[in-house]
Amino acid sequence: MPTIEELKAACQTYASSWDYDRSYFHFCSETEGSPNLFREDHRTLLLTWLNSWGCRQFSKAYHPLASSEILDWYSEHLANLPSSTEYLSELPEEKLPAIQAAYESLSSKSASFRPRKGHPTPIRITVSETGVSKILFALRPHVFLPWDKDIRNFHRKKYGIASYSHFIKHAKTRENELRDECAKRNLDFFAIPLIINRPKSSIPKLLDEMFKRGCRIICG
Repeated sequence: MPTIEELKAACQTYASSWDYDRSYFHFCSETEGSPNLFREDHRTLLLTWLNSWGCRQFSKAYHPLASSEILDWYSEHLANLPSSTEYLSELPEEKLPAIQAAYESLSSKSASFRPRKGHPTPIRITVSETGVSKILFALRPHVFLPWDKDIRNFHRKKYGIASYSHFIKHAKTRENELRDECAKRNLDFFAIPLIINRPKSSIPKLLDEMFKRGCRIICG
């Protein structure tokens, strides 16, 4: 069970690099904290940010393709996502199946194509699990967490978590433990980012950093 002090220590030890934070805060600023993927300029900003966060599947030469694929997905699944006013700790479990369906749908969308030596047909590169989780985080940072490969592998081995919706449910449990601590200490739960001196970060983002630090300690 994480405590606020443990969260603070983890985030201080494993804080995102300044470049990562800077690129994310730039994305937030340019989209005014409310990304609307029906807008082409917001999709362009999203893809630029994803590249800055290491998502190499979104080759710049294929940004128009990825933008079109993301728009198709967004048009179909926006209604299945939590609203911008919802928080992870309050997310109803009955929404998880729709979230998982949206996750799987976007994961299979095309991000780019890669040539194959000696073959006339290029390899189709998909958005992938990591790419989807970062897009969901960009859209709803108070609900979703990034789900990088190391974190996926760690949680699958340690907790048997095999799907993104299961991971979100696990993260919700951790967040609610922090909420319970705040209630006992008469602290404002939503002030946690301020308490640990990370005012621009959402609580799911802080949990992500704690998970990453724990994974590094255990996995080396």
